[in-house]
Amino acid sequence: MVLRFLTNHSVFRELKKFNVVVTTGNPDYYTDMLSQHYVGVHCSRHYTNKRWCYIEVEGRKLR
Repeated sequence: MVLRFLTNHSVFRELKKFNVVVTTGNPDYYTDMLSQHYVGVHCSRHYTNKRWCYIEVEGRKLR
């Protein structure tokens, strides 16, 4: 739900870079979904809980 908001909301479309902390679900799913809309998507696992993920996004893909 939150990722749909990030990919559809006009304010987030204009951002050059942002970070998301994922604490539930499968981080690979979120990384793949964001990669469809943004470039430079990188996930680094949290050192205390490997299911948590810090996702860094570099910019929006041109369409």
